[in-house]
Amino acid sequence: MKISIVSWVLALLLGCATAEMQKVEKADNSDNGYRAYNELIENLSRIPNIYNSNPYFKPLGRGIRAEWSGNYKNAEDAFREALSNPAYWQTEYAVKAKKIYTPLFHAYLGHALFQQGKTDEAYQNYNIAEPSFDGLMQQIPQDRYERGTKLFYAYHYKIYGQILEKRGETKWALRMYQKSLQLGAGEVQANIARLENVTVSQSQTLKESLQQAEMAEQNGQLQEALKHYTTALTSSLLLSEPRKIDFPLAQRTIAVARKLDPPPAIPENARKHAVFARTAINEAKDQKGYEKAVEESLKAICFSPWWTDLYLNTALIFEQMNRYQDAHNFLSFYLSLAPDASNAEQVRAKLYQLELKAKQGE
Repeated sequence: MKISIVSWVLALLLGCATAEMQKVEKADNSDNGYRAYNELIENLSRIPNIYNSNPYFKPLGRGIRAEWSGNYKNAEDAFREALSNPAYWQTEYAVKAKKIYTPLFHAYLGHALFQQGKTDEAYQNYNIAEPSFDGLMQQIPQDRYERGTKLFYAYHYKIYGQILEKRGETKWALRMYQKSLQLGAGEVQANIARLENVTVSQSQTLKESLQQAEMAEQNGQLQEALKHYTTALTSSLLLSEPRKIDFPLAQRTIAVARKLDPPPAIPENARKHAVFARTAINEAKDQKGYEKAVEESLKAICFSPWWTDLYLNTALIFEQMNRYQDAHNFLSFYLSLAPDASNAEQVRAKLYQLELKAKQGE
């Protein structure tokens, strides 16, 4: 079995880190596993042979100590420096370890950000780190310290789950909690049970709303049908990951709206979230800002799917995020709803551009 850099340095310290290694061995939940693992790493960060051959242990140890003191801003600064300062990655061993420790530093940084309430930034860093966890765990030697080390990753899965839950990404949060449980974090069972109930409830709401919408439509009760279709559209959005609009369902909702005479007004909630989206775009300085704009724009669509300009606006946000296929999908749907719009020719030209960019992105 391939041995990780961590395992290699652990072997060097069998005589001088006995207490820390015993804590790793005896950890019984993810909090204790995380703490014990960090105590061991912090011990390594103070050994000259280690930090001379692996200089990134210096900011790693500094960040861990800052966490222990509750100074998560200093921890954030240490982990950011480790990721951005090339001086820590110049030695022979450090070069080899960079692939392993880069996702770990992003996880540490995400944790420090989350503890400061910076949920969106924490999400971005965990989104980078988490895909590497499975590969990193495959390098854990199968020995008596395996459980404690896995609890370290269980802790990060748990924190990522909490971040996702705060963002409203229930299904993805549930997956993270389940991964945490598989690695021994029994304390997340309550989180799993709660989110399973939420998911079941959302699925039931979607099913019931669709049934009520279809029945009302069949009976000619179009206003009632429209209400239930928009509720179903919102439930569908909440159940999707990543967040997306169910275009066929939106089309059915729009068809009902277009049968009404006079046409339905644009609900105030739709206008509110559309303003939120525009505000987020104007203030966007990074990917996080555009993600917020998309989130608000999708909410606006759910409240008023017949407001066709929302699809055009959402497409433009996706284009700014370089998500060209999503931009193409929304722009194409906009054109299907408004084929005779005054800007139809410009929209068609933009669709061709997006199609090419999407192919190049693949």
